[in-house]
Amino acid sequence: VTATQAGSTNYSAAAPVTQTIIVNQIAQTITFAPLASPVTYGVAPMTVSATGGASGNPVIFTITGPATLTGSTLTITGAGTVTITASQAGNTNYSAAPSVSQTLVVNPAAQTITFAPLATPVNYGVTPMTLSATGGASGNPVTFKVISGSATVSGNILTITGAGIVTVAADQAGNANYAAATEVTQTVTVNKIAPAITITSTPTPVFLFNPITLTANIPPPSTNSCLLCSVPTGTVTFLAGSTPLGTATLSGRNAVLTTSLAAVGTYTITAVYNGDSNFSTQTSAPVTEVAVDFTLTGSSTPSQDVLHGTAATYSFVITPVGSSTIPADIKLTLTGFPGASIVTFTPSTMVSASGTTNIVLTVQVPSYPTEAANTNHVPQRALALIALGSLLLPFGRKLRVGSKRAGRFLCLMLLLAGMGAMAGLTGCGAGWNHEDFTPTVTATSGALSHNTEISLRVH
Repeated sequence: VTATQAGSTNYSAAAPVTQTIIVNQIAQTITFAPLASPVTYGVAPMTVSATGGASGNPVIFTITGPATLTGSTLTITGAGTVTITASQAGNTNYSAAPSVSQTLVVNPAAQTITFAPLATPVNYGVTPMTLSATGGASGNPVTFKVISGSATVSGNILTITGAGIVTVAADQAGNANYAAATEVTQTVTVNKIAPAITITSTPTPVFLFNPITLTANIPPPSTNSCLLCSVPTGTVTFLAGSTPLGTATLSGRNAVLTTSLAAVGTYTITAVYNGDSNFSTQTSAPVTEVAVDFTLTGSSTPSQDVLHGTAATYSFVITPVGSSTIPADIKLTLTGFPGASIVTFTPSTMVSASGTTNIVLTVQVPSYPTEAANTNHVPQRALALIALGSLLLPFGRKLRVGSKRAGRFLCLMLLLAGMGAMAGLTGCGAGWNHEDFTPTVTATSGALSHNTEISLRVH
């Protein structure tokens, strides 16, 4: 601005005076409406709003991060951090507005797994089960795993390997835009199963106290429902009615018990499998075992009186008890008889399946002088001769030195005394005194035996 003044007649024109005024541009301010933060990936497009100064220039937005802007519409394209900057240019009168930025945090989106329910409860040995689940939008597959219990997973196939509680989990991994899905679990109750069990008994019928073999068998499954089942383990208890006969451990699929019966009768025998972690207790169908005895009836003439060289004959009856026939051979023996005797049983053996049978025992006593073979008694004649010799020894010297007549008389007397002693000892005129025996007849079949005594006097 220049100030001038003209002169006059008396004054010349004033020198011009100038001053300068600097006019600065007016500052502009942007008002940027705040954006909600944080947001989750997948959020709906947002409107970006800002107002600037009076220059009339538009507010311009720039974007960094996973988002796009169309006009004033902000679209999130991924999880992460989005920075939106608002700016306004100036003009002759207005300076450019200071840029204003906002930061928007975009969190990954959550994923949800939908896990189709599993059948429960099921039985051990169930057919492998198909697992089905859908996950979120990450595109990652849903995977399965066994958290606890007896089972395995291959892909989406669940195979039960034991009874109990099985817990299965479904998982889905995340990515840049989606968080890992929350794990979803399901529980399956697996019940024990009762296996089939059978029992066999051999032999039957059987004599008392003789061994019987009881065999329990748990056969393999006959269907595909349990082809993957384990072999049952544990023990089997064998019962006669309600009375335990014994317990045996399973080996493979068999449990074997060898036992015997102590009373005549018909027994109903069952096998009770006692179960394990996968199999419940189970009782077999019964089998019948018959326990048989026999009687040995003594001879009607239990006492016999015979001479040497002759035979004594006895008769007995063996009768089955508890059955009309015997289940096994019965052998007959005699003890306590005169030595060197010939003993004959007719029949010598009562064969299996025989009914009541008469048994004849013949004892052929040895004849004189074969008595020396007798193992039960020392021959009395030999004893008498020994005694006589002992009596004569002290008189030997006197017989040599005395008169012949006196010696002869004394010798004669001693001989008569010795002969009298022999006759008194031997009796019966056969060189033996009578001997009394009490032989025992024994009938035996395995662990079962019966016996009876007889009397025998030999002259």
